[in-house]
Amino acid sequence: MHKSVRLLLVGSLMLVCFAIVTARNVYFPAVLQTAPINLARMLPEQFGNWKWVPDDLTHVVNPQQDAMSARIYTQTLTRLYRNQLDGQQIMLVIAYGADQRESLQLHYPEVCYPAQGFEVLSNDKLHIQTRYGVLPVRQMHTRLSASRNEPVTYWAMLGDHVVLDGMEKKISEMRLAVTGQSADGLLFRVSAIDPITDHAFASESRFVKDLMDNLTAASRHRLSGL
Repeated sequence: MHKSVRLLLVGSLMLVCFAIVTARNVYFPAVLQTAPINLARMLPEQFGNWKWVPDDLTHVVNPQQDAMSARIYTQTLTRLYRNQLDGQQIMLVIAYGADQRESLQLHYPEVCYPAQGFEVLSNDKLHIQTRYGVLPVRQMHTRLSASRNEPVTYWAMLGDHVVLDGMEKKISEMRLAVTGQSADGLLFRVSAIDPITDHAFASESRFVKDLMDNLTAASRHRLSGL
């Protein structure tokens, strides 16, 4: 099938779905798919070889930058963890928004980082193999001048599904809306200031796997869909 014809068919299908969703939402109010969460209670202060270090967090890229951000995020959690064996430090940021309507959607790292002066060198879809299944993620290589190399691993949740790009998000939104539901949203981000990019990504993957092993089943599902 010619590419232009395929794009036209996909666009037409999305328009039909949008019309169905719109009509449904007019007559059947959407409801929140998942219950509110408490991020601070969900995240352990110590797990595996990682320990929360209450410290100066001025180096952490903050997802809340303006008055609109205050409306978007119901909760944010920012922590610095240090590995007790090798000293590797991981910056963790989780941003949660109870309302994911168009004007209140989470700010993704590819927006937050450039807004604060970072250069995005790459942004790839990958996955982390955990004991509970495959976790789709994005790994983004960012740099702020020659002195700060900061690889970032992240994913977003819409309800209990991982979404990594706009198309996945739209499909998930339509799937939920057809059943009369709306969803909350969550962005999970870990990063490390490390001159060796591959080493940073490996440390972040290890951190994520260790964390998944030390969460309750309910918390793990809320944070990753696993």
